[in-house]
Amino acid sequence: MMAGTATTTETVLDRYIKIFDRAVHDAGAVEEFRSVYAPGASVQLDERAGR
Repeated sequence: MMAGTATTTETVLDRYIKIFDRAVHDAGAVEEFRSVYAPGASVQLDERAGR
């Protein structure tokens, strides 16, 4: 690695955003959403309780 560069780890949200952006032009990308979250999973994006 070069001095001054940082390594970042892609998060689930990063993957979701990339797939969402691709889905506009690539219908096959929609199938990739299944790889982001487990079936039936819920995601808490803030401190409010699920409704």
